[in-house]
Amino acid sequence: MMNCSRCFHTLEIHGGDGGSLIRKGACCIPSCPCKGFVDAMHVIDEELV
Repeated sequence: MMNCSRCFHTLEIHGGDGGSLIRKGACCIPSCPCKGFVDAMHVIDEELV
């Protein structure tokens, strides 16, 4: 399960059409100010190099 690198909530809790990580929108938790899912995979890729 992937978490947002901005708010650390799961991918499923972010709004959007569900077809793409790029199109994931704001976090659906009312108290969370995060406006869009940020994938942390680029950090993992950089560590592997």
